[in-house]
Amino acid sequence: MKFKFLTVFFTIILSIYLVELLIISKKIYFSFVNENISEKYDKYNIVNQSKNKKESIYPSFSLTNLFDFELNINGSEVVILSLVSNSKILHCKRFNEWLFFKSDRYGFRNKDTKWDGKIDTVILGDSFGISECVQENNSMSKIIETSDKVSGLLNLAQTGNGPLLQLAILMEYGKIFKPKNVIWFYFEGNDLLELRKEKSNINLLRYLYEDNYDQGLKKKQKYINAHFKKYVDKKLLEKKKEKIKKFNLKVYFEELIKLRNFRSLISLSKNNSTIENVDSIFFEIIDKANQEIKNWDGKLYFVYLPTRFRFEKPNIKDIYENSKKNIFNNLAKRDINLIDIHKEIFNSTSKAKNFYDLVNGHYTIDTYKMISEKIITNLD
Repeated sequence: MKFKFLTVFFTIILSIYLVELLIISKKIYFSFVNENISEKYDKYNIVNQSKNKKESIYPSFSLTNLFDFELNINGSEVVILSLVSNSKILHCKRFNEWLFFKSDRYGFRNKDTKWDGKIDTVILGDSFGISECVQENNSMSKIIETSDKVSGLLNLAQTGNGPLLQLAILMEYGKIFKPKNVIWFYFEGNDLLELRKEKSNINLLRYLYEDNYDQGLKKKQKYINAHFKKYVDKKLLEKKKEKIKKFNLKVYFEELIKLRNFRSLISLSKNNSTIENVDSIFFEIIDKANQEIKNWDGKLYFVYLPTRFRFEKPNIKDIYENSKKNIFNNLAKRDINLIDIHKEIFNSTSKAKNFYDLVNGHYTIDTYKMISEKIITNLD
């Protein structure tokens, strides 16, 4: 009996290490085959090349990356909610063309003059909210702004934002305009995963649990810019070191011993659980945003965006469906305008995959246009 147990035990251990070894072997192979391709598509490689030119370029990335790179001003920790201001921002590569936008005075994707004009509509969201991977003329904010229902639109979406960052940005930047329309983009693919990291930031949680909390970031942009640039320089240095280590077998051996790749596979099941079992804090965030917007007689429009994985991976379709049902059942009880893009657009055809750019994972130009038109139809 004991011998049988040990045999099974060591067989399992051996199998786990074999899986790890197979993953590492695949990584080594593709690191050789795709070395030039990965550099070609690496944002930081383009940013590094710009260092020798007159106009510096900065990459877009999730602001949660800055949680471990703290900014302190006069002894107080500051949570950064936007990118570097008045700069050329690199956000995506569509086909063979890198796409950029010029950030405004606070680091968002808008014409800077909008901050001095009339705004009655604000957009909140992640990379889908800023219409990443399309030029400005094809962005959702540009299309929605042309509607006679809108008198001025400000896009406060940022790459990698989750619900808590969106609430913070609304309270810090959007609230000053008291817009009649707040369009809240929710992407089912990773918003709840982003929230898992966001809620670990105590200072970010203050936007949820404290009334009228404000960091006064509009007066601290010069500090944010300097800190942002330091972070980019740090990442560039790390990239150089990674390149040196790229073919270092010692690094791969360490991965094997620590089973890093196998443990990443296990974490996928945790991600699925996070998406399917919606954290109650998500509804607290929506409630806080909805109440604030109601206080100035505005309306919240919750726009549900589907991920392509629900169409490509049938085995996890139920996870997204269960999550969506949970969210809609809860939000239907509140005075919130729900716009179900999955139902309204993606379910209307059997070729749902055609709505996505399969290289960069975002929507196509035509898809962004259809979503924009659907939103316009729903605006009062």
